[in-house]
Amino acid sequence: MPTQKYTEITSAVYKILDFFPEEELLKNKIKEKALEVMEGLVLISLPDNTQKGEVASQILEDIEVLKGYLSLGKAQGWIDNLNLLILFKEYDKIKEEVGPIAVLKEEEAIKKEIAPVDNIVEKEGINSEGKLSDRQEEILKVLKTQEKAQVADFKKALPNVTKRTLRRDLDDLLKKERVVRVGEWNQVFYQINQKVDGTSLMS
Repeated sequence: MPTQKYTEITSAVYKILDFFPEEELLKNKIKEKALEVMEGLVLISLPDNTQKGEVASQILEDIEVLKGYLSLGKAQGWIDNLNLLILFKEYDKIKEEVGPIAVLKEEEAIKKEIAPVDNIVEKEGINSEGKLSDRQEEILKVLKTQEKAQVADFKKALPNVTKRTLRRDLDDLLKKERVVRVGEWNQVFYQINQKVDGTSLMS
């Protein structure tokens, strides 16, 4: 499916959102999820992406969540049945195309099972001793250079990583108190936690 098609489907979702109340939270959730699906589709189309299986699997999950949000919009009377069916049909086509790629994730999971536990923990960015993954180290490097940044800034530094994965890494860094989050909605920024001893910033 060409990139233009992804844009057309996302635009169709945006047009439907015009009928939602301006301050309706569901409107923002649908918009964000539709963008995540489109970004994932663009990612798996990149020839040098080595995480296509993981990205494809995430797309399938995001589409189901998006369909659930859209169904809620229909239940509220903001989306008519015909438009809902058209969108569902288009997203189901995407699922059919992405499905075979997602099988790669199962193969990756099998490899993880026979890999050393330490390697698995390091790759996922979760470590009981507080060690960070390579992705998280890159995130900290960006923050040391820019002082504060948004998810989009980290995406530029790590183009082959999905925003969802980046958010998961950031959430882990927040739990470890390595970074702090400021702002809200689309004005959320991350900064290095200045309260942490400078020596602890070196993993």
